Amino acid sequence: HGAICARCAREFEQTTLHLLTVHHRDGNHHNNPPDGSNWENLCAECHHDEHSRNELGAWLNRKD
Repeated sequence: HGAICARCAREFEQTTLHLLTVHHRDGNHHNNPPDGSNWENLCAECHHDEHSRNELGAWLNRKD
């Protein structure tokens, strides 16, 4: 997938590669197909944003 964030398109060098993370698109960390189709590279900021959106969406859609 390269050293590029799939959301913000930030490119990473060897010295900043630790800021690039792997995100499971379907949220299932056990779903790791050999072709990598459930993964996308996200920078730490975009990865945090992605999980925050999911949490906010779940909270907004909850039925009390």
